[in-house]
Amino acid sequence: MTIATEKNYPQPQDGEIPRFSGLPTFFRLPFAPQAAELDIGIVGVPWDGGTTKPCGNSPRATRATQCLKPGASDPPDYPPFSL
Repeated sequence: MTIATEKNYPQPQDGEIPRFSGLPTFFRLPFAPQAAELDIGIVGVPWDGGTTKPCGNSPRATRATQCLKPGASDPPDYPPFSL
């Protein structure tokens, strides 16, 4: 049995909740404050160091900008929770 069959990870429908609102999470999945609640955890840090301008957009600004491009951040064709 995979995680995908045990749990439901709904994503907000476009237009239902603005993409730039709320806590920015990976693939817009629910936030889990306790590691004990997780089966799989993905840890990462958005980095804005690859710019010709001074850095400083911060992780929040990087995620907010990325959320405005829905086609650029869609999940892959395979279900990530079937790993």
